[in-house]
Amino acid sequence: MSDSSEDGSGSEDATEQPPSEGYIGSGVSPADIAFETLLTDVCCHPTRDTVAIATVDGDVFVHSYSMDSASRELLHLTHHRTSCRKLRFTADGSILITASKDKSLCMVDLNSSAVPQRIPDAHSAAIYSLCIMDQNLLASGDDDGHVKVWDRRRNNCIMDCRESEDFISDLAVGDNRRVLLATCGDGTLTAFNLRQRAMELQSEPCEDDFLSLALLKHGRRVVVGAGDGSVNVFNWGRWGNLADRLVMGRSQAIDSLAAVTEDHFCMGTADGHVRVGSIGPNKCLGLLGTHGRFPVESLSTSRDKQLLASCSHDQRVKFWDISYVDCLRPRNHDFFATLEESWTDQFDFQ
Repeated sequence: MSDSSEDGSGSEDATEQPPSEGYIGSGVSPADIAFETLLTDVCCHPTRDTVAIATVDGDVFVHSYSMDSASRELLHLTHHRTSCRKLRFTADGSILITASKDKSLCMVDLNSSAVPQRIPDAHSAAIYSLCIMDQNLLASGDDDGHVKVWDRRRNNCIMDCRESEDFISDLAVGDNRRVLLATCGDGTLTAFNLRQRAMELQSEPCEDDFLSLALLKHGRRVVVGAGDGSVNVFNWGRWGNLADRLVMGRSQAIDSLAAVTEDHFCMGTADGHVRVGSIGPNKCLGLLGTHGRFPVESLSTSRDKQLLASCSHDQRVKFWDISYVDCLRPRNHDFFATLEESWTDQFDFQ
C-alpha cells in the first residue's frame, strides 16, 4: 500500500503501456466497477457473488457482480474517519470486519448494516493488515510492527507481540490455526505460536521489503512477494531460510498475492499488471491483465475460485477469468522436477 493511495496523489490518468510478455487468457468476466475515489482493498464474499471495497476516504462499499448484468451497490458504509485499509468477511459471510488508518477495528453486521462491535483504539499506530482466523478470532498488524490477535466474543486482545519495527504488510494463518504468519517491511517473515502467544521463529532479513503473502500446496509452501519483484518461497515450519526464490526479471514490487489453486497464484505488481505464477515448478506463467500503470493494491478470489477481483489506483475493481489457470503449465515444463517436488512434499509437516 503506497503512500500515494492515502494522500490522494497518483489519481491522474496514466497511459497503459503494452506488456513485454503475452497474455495467457481472455475469458468472460463481469464488467469493471468504477468509483470516484482511490481504492485500497477488495474482498470477495465467501458464499455470494458480492464484493466489498475499501476506499482512501474511509468509505466501504458492497457491490453485487454478474456476468449478465452491471454491478449494483448493495451497501455504503461511512463508519471510518480516515482511510479504510483492509476488510475481510468472516467464513460464513455474515460479518464484514474493517481496519482503518484511524487505528480502529469495526465489525459490520451485513444483515442489518449496523456496526455492533467497534474497537476504537485497537492499535497505537495505523492498522496495515488484517486476517480472519476463524469465526471468533482475527489478527491485525500495524505500521509500527505490532501483531495482535483478537477474540470477538470478548471484544479484547488475547495476543500482542512486536518482533519488528517496520510495518506488518500481510498476515496469514495455517489450516490448523496454530501458527500465524506475518510479513514485514524489514524483509522478514515471522511465525507466531498461537498457543504460546509468542514468536516461534523469524527468517533472516532480506534486502527488500516483504509485502504480500499466500499459502499453497495445502499449506506446505508459503510464497512471499517482495519489493524487488521477487517471489520468495518458504517450506512450512522452516522459517529460517528460503527454500527457493522466483526472480521476475523486473524490479516492480509485488504488492499483492492470491492463491488460486494449490499450485498456482496470482500476483499484483507496482507496474499495474496481474500475473500468474506456479509452485512446483516455480515459474511465472504469464500476464492475466493490467490496470495500466497503476499499482495493483489487492487481489481476491471469488467464492467458486472462477474469478479474480483486483483493485488499483485507477479507481476500478476489475474481474479476471481464472477458471483455466489449473490447466496452465510452463512452456519448458520439467517432468522430473515436478516428480522431485512431489517426493519432497511427502516429508513436509505442518
